[in-house]
Amino acid sequence: MGPMWLWGLFYFQTALTILLVILAEVGNMLTIVAVVKYRSLQRQQYFFIPSLAATDMLIGIVVAMTIPQVNLYTRHLYI
Repeated sequence: MGPMWLWGLFYFQTALTILLVILAEVGNMLTIVAVVKYRSLQRQQYFFIPSLAATDMLIGIVVAMTIPQVNLYTRHLYI
């Protein structure tokens, strides 16, 4: 089963990862909303910004789903 402190560390890392992903997703969503809402940001030179925000959201979700599995796998390697 392993030491209990290692499980606590695993849960802490997972909770911290989820919190950071939520904050990143909210920030990216606010960026997209700002560009959509304000007409002054709806110019050709600003099209790249919401594209980067949307890509960052997708990558963040995909990577965040793998972090708990990686932590669990590496936890078993060191016990």
